[in-house]
Amino acid sequence: MPEFQFDLAEPTTKDGILSELRRLHEVSSVFWESFTTEEFFAPVGGGWSAAGNVRHLNKSIGPLARAMRLPRVALRVLFGKARKPSRTYAGLRDVYLATLKRGAGAGSFAPEPPGEMGNDARTRVELMAKREYFSQQFWKVIASWREEDLDRYVLPHPLLGKLTLREMLFFTLYHNHHHVRNVATRLPGATSASTS
Repeated sequence: MPEFQFDLAEPTTKDGILSELRRLHEVSSVFWESFTTEEFFAPVGGGWSAAGNVRHLNKSIGPLARAMRLPRVALRVLFGKARKPSRTYAGLRDVYLATLKRGAGAGSFAPEPPGEMGNDARTRVELMAKREYFSQQFWKVIASWREEDLDRYVLPHPLLGKLTLREMLFFTLYHNHHHVRNVATRLPGATSASTS
C-alpha cells in the first residue's frame, strides 16, 4: 500500500516556500506513482480518489500561476493593495482549517465526477503531466517576485477572501500537503502520516 511521510517546515521567506514546495512535490510524486492505475482512480475512504485530489490541486495551482504573471499594475487595479501584514504560515493554515470546519468546500475547484475524468493509464499520464507543468510554471513565477512585494500585493481566495501573495503561497503549500496527507491517512491499513 502506498505510504506518505513528510514533515512540512513552516517557511517564512520566498526561498523557503519554494524549497518546501519542491520537496513536497518530489515526495508526493513518489507517493502518487506508487498507486496502481486502478487504485489511482478508486475513491479512497469515502473521499476523492488520488486522481481526484491531483486534479483538484491542478485546478488550484494553474490559475494562481496565471494570476501571478499579471503585470503588477493590473494586480493593484484589480485587487487593491495589502492593508495588513501577512499572516505567518501557521496563522494562515489555522484560518483555512477553521474555514473547513465550518463546512467550506471545493466548489468549482472540485474534480470532475469519476466517470467524466476517465480512469485509464493514458488519463493518468496526462493528469500527472499537467501537474508537472503547472508546478514548474508556478515555481518559475514565484522566483520572479521580489521578497518584499509578496506582502504588498493581494489576490482573492475563493474561501479566505483577499490574501497577500505570501499568504497565498503559504496556503498553496499547506493545501497541497493537506490533500496528499488526506489520501495517505484514508488508505486501508494506513498507520501514520505526517500531521503538520
